[in-house]
Amino acid sequence: MSCNNRPIGSFDVIVDDLAGAFSRLSLYDHRDIGRPELPDDILYNLFLSMKTSDAPSSVRTTVKLSHVCTRWRDVIVHAPLLWTYVTVYWTPRKRDHSEVIKSFLCRSKRLSLSFHLFISCCMACTEPRIRQLAMLLHPHAHRIHTVKVKTTFEMHSHIPISNILPARMPLLRRLHIALPDSRRCIISVKEPRSHKEIAHFRQCLVPPISDTHFLDWSIRSSHLTTISLKYCDMSPRQLLPILIMTQSTLLHLEIYDDWPPHPIGFTANPVVTLPNLISLSLGYLNPVPLWALVHRLILPKLRSLSVHDFGECPEPTTPTCRPQKHPTISNDAFDLLVAMCPFTTVTHLTLRGVSCPDTTFEDMMEPMRYLFEGLESLAIIRCDTEFVDGLFEVTLDSDLSELNGLTELLVTINDYSFFMEYLRLRAARGLPRFKILAVNPRMALLRHFYRDYSDSIYVRGHKLQELRSTP
Repeated sequence: MSCNNRPIGSFDVIVDDLAGAFSRLSLYDHRDIGRPELPDDILYNLFLSMKTSDAPSSVRTTVKLSHVCTRWRDVIVHAPLLWTYVTVYWTPRKRDHSEVIKSFLCRSKRLSLSFHLFISCCMACTEPRIRQLAMLLHPHAHRIHTVKVKTTFEMHSHIPISNILPARMPLLRRLHIALPDSRRCIISVKEPRSHKEIAHFRQCLVPPISDTHFLDWSIRSSHLTTISLKYCDMSPRQLLPILIMTQSTLLHLEIYDDWPPHPIGFTANPVVTLPNLISLSLGYLNPVPLWALVHRLILPKLRSLSVHDFGECPEPTTPTCRPQKHPTISNDAFDLLVAMCPFTTVTHLTLRGVSCPDTTFEDMMEPMRYLFEGLESLAIIRCDTEFVDGLFEVTLDSDLSELNGLTELLVTINDYSFFMEYLRLRAARGLPRFKILAVNPRMALLRHFYRDYSDSIYVRGHKLQELRSTP
């Protein structure tokens, strides 16, 4: 199809170009633009195309566009979809933004809201604003869908979030709390709890009150599907009751922390079944506390498992001020690997920085066989070489039915010849080619052989074909 001898698809490109130009329109005199004037519906769609998932950026763009001219402002102010993000900044400057917040809330009409609060002032400046913000949000509590709170002050982690947010938010589906030193908590909500359930938890099973007041509040008020706790200094004693209270709905669990190597009394806690959990991500500085947790979990539907020693293999967001490994305490993860052997339903396994320096290769083979067989995706990143050796041994003598499913492999290894032997072994046993093979840059020589063993090969997230220099 075409219009005036121009393909219809090309108009999509023109609209994209116009949308890109809109971000620069505030540089021009408004008297020189809009001639001929565009219809309101086209203006509305172009404004809407500027909206992104980055709430602060979208709000700033919307406000800037509304200042270009009176007509644009009239279109923007009466477009509820452009005001579904409400961003509040608490800074040391004592300015009253209540009227602005109220107007933003009203402009979204009845649509669901994403609320973001950024705190960069001390407690003395924060306390007077809490009650005022709570009063503004209360009439719109039934529309709040996402909440993100970010603070740069340590003391704000002790503020009960129920003092800021309404107690009942029936549409709330995501809560993101970002604290200093890269600590964060992300929660996904299935639905709010009934009044009867809330009353029940107040009377009997209630987790210990911790510094993470926002988590205590979330569990009491909602059924959770995702809990992600990174460096939140939550003890195992506090974590296990939380798992018990969310066991019927929890689907994804992520725990990164540096618990002491011997959690007193934790081994006396009961076994917990999480019948619907499908992904588990564990990060540790010392594996002993995680072993104490994992060997008390029954996970009949677990599909994705990730184990990360962030002391040996830190992330970009790993706090630099975390405690260092104690020289007399081993970081041998053998017992942790053994505790994960019952998770026979796992099809996606990621090992990052994991090591077993005090365990012989022969002893490691048993848990590796349990973990490697039946996989569809495997990542071995900066781990002991014994894990790659174990993958070779498993491929050599395991039943083909346990190996056929592996179609994605990410491995960091510097022994080029050994890895080629592994690929040749797979081919000799008649195993299928990899759909995705990802290697570290030193293994980029595999570009000459990737067609024989894999449909595509990646280096640092880029397809190898794309890395080739053009003549």
